[in-house]
Amino acid sequence: MFKKLLLLSTFVFASNYTAYSSDVLVEEPLNKFCVATYNSLPSVEVASDILLSLGKTDDFLSEVSSLIASYDSVDFLGVRLIHRHNKLADGEIMLEEFKYDEGESAIITSNKSIDTEGSVPSSWIITPSGLRAFEYSTDVSSLAGFKYLSEHPETLKIVISTLQKYDLESYLAPSVMVLDAFRHFESSDHLVETSRTLVRESFKIHENVVKGVSSDIYSKLHVIKTGWPINHESKGMMCWPDCVAIFDDDENPTKVIGHAREHHD
Repeated sequence: MFKKLLLLSTFVFASNYTAYSSDVLVEEPLNKFCVATYNSLPSVEVASDILLSLGKTDDFLSEVSSLIASYDSVDFLGVRLIHRHNKLADGEIMLEEFKYDEGESAIITSNKSIDTEGSVPSSWIITPSGLRAFEYSTDVSSLAGFKYLSEHPETLKIVISTLQKYDLESYLAPSVMVLDAFRHFESSDHLVETSRTLVRESFKIHENVVKGVSSDIYSKLHVIKTGWPINHESKGMMCWPDCVAIFDDDENPTKVIGHAREHHD
């Protein structure tokens, strides 16, 4: 059984949140990527504020969940808030990987080469030219989800058309939300994401790090919801936690609380 979930991201096309009401083609394979598109994304704070002001997310989730429920194999889909953290260079992608960090289970997302072995698209943004990959993953469940969606594009079409119905295609994006890596986390913990900058061999490395925290710590954090599962209830799964990014104004962040800001070299 999958445990807890925290993931970020997807796409808003430029900072003015232009909506695209025309039909978007679901391309096969789902591996087209554009660095300029990613770098045009807004901050998580801006993205969240606008989405909340629209007040349409709950209605969208209710409708799309009922539409997807008939697809028994699709228990991994969700939508993510469209925003960015790091700035990408040509040839780079945002790649999430499970690692042990200081002896703790962690899902770390950072800039990596687009040619990184084992990486597959795990979320997609909607553009006038069709779908573009947003984040990539090395998780085996992401690979399974990618293969399923490539072979059954009708499920993505349902999510996309429903997003368009509610004019949310510029704010939320379809994603593989269930990872095999979740089994490494305690079911009683909440998964939260912080950002950090490391210096290795004179190079700055920006990482977005997901770790589990206790309910006591979680209740004291200022969080932003960034992801929503679609049809987990229809599969009888455990209640999924919020997908969040966390922030703190303390200039000396602790091990758990950290700054999650945009990074520029």
